[in-house]
Amino acid sequence: MTTVYSSITIEAPISQVFAFFTDFERLPYVLHEAQSVTFLTPQHTGVGVEWVQLTEEDGPDNPDHRRVTEIVEPTKLVMKSDDKNALETIEFRFTAREETTMVNFQLDVQPKGLFARFMVRLLPQTIRAYMEADLQRVKEVLLSGQH
Repeated sequence: MTTVYSSITIEAPISQVFAFFTDFERLPYVLHEAQSVTFLTPQHTGVGVEWVQLTEEDGPDNPDHRRVTEIVEPTKLVMKSDDKNALETIEFRFTAREETTMVNFQLDVQPKGLFARFMVRLLPQTIRAYMEADLQRVKEVLLSGQH
């Protein structure tokens, strides 16, 4: 397993940041630039919500199945992800800092197959760059008020 970390400070209160990250009808489109999201559960909020998202980056033949496994309001969100290349645990931790919120993003990647294992070991900096871009996109949308 490979673990990669990233973080960002968002100039907004923790309640607003946490609410944005737990809006699962919106988050996949912003965080991962999903082209489509199909919910597999009747509820779209809370622990246990599941969806499949398709992104341009991963292509139509690699749907990403997401499941929320833990929510500790307003400090923690954990999701599991399963696609043809890897099983991932995605953890966000939120820390209030005066008028800002620190978001820590931890990604645990368990690649499927020999090629995927080889690539994950070679590219942690690339994975981190994607994570940083994802967090920056969330920050920009959240602060723009378009959420």
